[in-house]
Amino acid sequence: MPGALTPTEIVTAWTAGADFVKVFPAGALGGTSYVKSLKAPLPEIEMIPTGGVSLQNAADFIKAGAIAVGVGTDLVDLNALREGNEKQLTVNGPSIPENRPRGATGSLNRIGRPQSALTSASEEIFVPKRTLLKERGD
Repeated sequence: MPGALTPTEIVTAWTAGADFVKVFPAGALGGTSYVKSLKAPLPEIEMIPTGGVSLQNAADFIKAGAIAVGVGTDLVDLNALREGNEKQLTVNGPSIPENRPRGATGSLNRIGRPQSALTSASEEIFVPKRTLLKERGD
């Protein structure tokens, strides 16, 4: 999945054939308001914001028009990662709503491929719109 930040980069990725475009770092340009501003003139492009997405604001990004979100640093305790504390690294991940391809187990890496465990602070789990809205009762 290509990553982009500016409208030009997003359109370029989409016209090159991307089904989804990762918008990174979405939080640096306004978070949900930036995604909403992008979706107004570009409703046909499916966007997945990352960077600035947290467990607390993920559903707000979906309401702003994102098809899914990428949550990264909210999932990983950096101290536990540095110390190699695998037990602590698994604490936050289970609080994310399920989003796994049929038959897959473990977390998802950046490009949606199943993996057995989080291995770096930059790992992300992509959560689809319907799952977040269902979780919040919207």
